[in-house]
Amino acid sequence: MTVVVAATLTACVSPVPLQQETTDITLRSRGADVPATVVLPERRMREALPLVILIHGHGGTRHEAGGFTRLAAQLANAGYASIRMDFPGCGDSTEQFYTNSLGTMLQDIQTARDWATDNIGVNPKRVGLVGFSMGGRLAALYSREPGGIDTMVFWAPAVENGAGRMVDYVGGPETWAQMKTTAARDGFAPFTTFWGQDQQLGPEWFEDLETSRPLDDIAAFEGALHFVHGSADAVVPLETSAAALGAAVSAETVSITILDGADHGFGLFAEEDLYSQKLIDATASFIEAEL
Repeated sequence: MTVVVAATLTACVSPVPLQQETTDITLRSRGADVPATVVLPERRMREALPLVILIHGHGGTRHEAGGFTRLAAQLANAGYASIRMDFPGCGDSTEQFYTNSLGTMLQDIQTARDWATDNIGVNPKRVGLVGFSMGGRLAALYSREPGGIDTMVFWAPAVENGAGRMVDYVGGPETWAQMKTTAARDGFAPFTTFWGQDQQLGPEWFEDLETSRPLDDIAAFEGALHFVHGSADAVVPLETSAAALGAAVSAETVSITILDGADHGFGLFAEEDLYSQKLIDATASFIEAEL
């Protein structure tokens, strides 16, 4: 295992003209319609394309305030296909949020991969994941699914074993227990996020978080793994990525980029390019080098 730490990126890669084909599609997964976006290089190569699956965070969207949109375009310009989807109750999804759980989201990731395999002609040996926050947990959990994953990039990933800091996120152990009881009784527990988003958390959401062990999946991962984390992240502290990096004992390569001063949103939700372009450049550069 090789570990590389980049304390701070001080310069951005200059943007280049992007050539891409972007198509919005609807996937059929779990008997539900799942909105998705596919981005391909404008000029197809003869060989099968490498595929990157982009996985948004809790309550996010497949565009992640433009972060995934920009990353997908940059990857397409380098010859990579990508697919990203809105999970239940998020973005353009018409499902209720109480159907949102790790289990349903993992099914949607597999559906997206299967669609890309059947319709794009991707190289099954060159598949990577990018996961933001809760999407990082999903990426870790999915990495052991049949078919394998070669490369993963985590953006401030929520990858503690068990519910971890999500208990504090909803208000502490007592509130967690009360909400879990309410969800089991009524089908969901109402919750308002730090950002004012109203959600309905279903019973499976609580159960899946408590029983999932993403650090174990990271420990078993044998491919190339990169973390990007902001030093000022108060939602998922930098120590979370540091612990996950230490757990990656089987990875071929492990590295981390720490963006000094960046918070959990990397400036994406404030339309601030100071951190967001560094985030995208670090991600694209790693994927181009490893996938």
